[in-house]
Amino acid sequence: MTDGTDGTDGSSGTDGSGGSGGHGMPVVLTVNGERYEAPAGTTVADLVAAWCPSPKGVAVAVDGAVVPRGEWEATPVTSGAAVELVTAAAGG
Repeated sequence: MTDGTDGTDGSSGTDGSGGSGGHGMPVVLTVNGERYEAPAGTTVADLVAAWCPSPKGVAVAVDGAVVPRGEWEATPVTSGAAVELVTAAAGG
């Protein structure tokens, strides 16, 4: 007997929150000069969330090219990429 609660409702244990989900090898890249290993499918937005306490005042460059904030969610990082996360600092 099937009542619709047998896992066919999309609740198969993956929540789409950036985990590897079995989509391949981890991504090995450099973030601010440090070697970093991330799950396959990691985006610029995921890196900002992992490395910065807040996305406010953060600028991101991947392989020397600035990634506009509006493109962070849609910009995956690849193995071998050099990512720079820069945070604005107030001072005088």
